[in-house]
Amino acid sequence: MYYRKQKVLKSYNLRLKEIGKLAGVEAKLTTYVARHSFATILKLSGTPIEKISEMMGHADVRITMSYLKEFSNEDLDSENRKFLTL
Repeated sequence: MYYRKQKVLKSYNLRLKEIGKLAGVEAKLTTYVARHSFATILKLSGTPIEKISEMMGHADVRITMSYLKEFSNEDLDSENRKFLTL
């Protein structure tokens, strides 16, 4: 089961990289980046942390809070402006 999961994840990440190249995205796209981006965009749009936590499949809202805590508001604003200019 573990081997199969890793194989599927690797394939998925390779396809994300292909999509990124086609879209002209310079960042290394992975499922990890996609999950963080999803949660961060929801947070910036005002979605309650509890709802983000449930969408992320986290068993405890504290996991989500630590997941999002890595970013300062200034960093998030700066990156969000980049995203909006695509």
